[in-house]
Amino acid sequence: MPLISVVQNSVNCRKTTILSNNIVVREVLHDQAYINKASNKYLEKITLNNNIERHKNFLIVIGGNPALCNELLIDKTNQKIIEALNNNMVGNGKTYDGYYLMNLYSNISSNYKALCQNPCSMMPIIDQNVLNLNYDILIIWGPGLTNKLKPSLNSKIGKFITKNPSNVIVSVDKSNNACHGCRASNYIKYSNAKNTRNLWR
Repeated sequence: MPLISVVQNSVNCRKTTILSNNIVVREVLHDQAYINKASNKYLEKITLNNNIERHKNFLIVIGGNPALCNELLIDKTNQKIIEALNNNMVGNGKTYDGYYLMNLYSNISSNYKALCQNPCSMMPIIDQNVLNLNYDILIIWGPGLTNKLKPSLNSKIGKFITKNPSNVIVSVDKSNNACHGCRASNYIKYSNAKNTRNLWR
């Protein structure tokens, strides 16, 4: 079953195609109040338009939480990922037709502070479903989360990454330190990145 169906069946949400141009098709699973700051975005699907017919090899991208942005524009974090995939610049040398963007928390917020007050953890869906669908993973949440909000290395996804680092990519800065996706200079294999321990509590 495609990941978008798995998530839609797991949470009460609706799907909207919010952007379709000559670069990407962008679909979002969200709640009814999606345009408000107090809403949730559960999953975003980006399909590269030059691969729209093939539509087979997708990457799972995991961030911290979604930011509220102009629905008709691609935000900076997604722009960087799209450019990297279009130019085959991800560190494992594979080619992808697009990606699913999930977050550890579904709350729309401009910073991580709000998550403590109203957390809506996506970890059960990530742990129970994503790892069973054999997708490669790109981590972009960065080390900026407080320890309370970081996932545990003892979680299912933490154990998976520890055992299967070749299936995992991470966003890094110019010094190859793991960083938030919006500040990424590159995307390299998890095993080649520095500072990855600080992604976890």
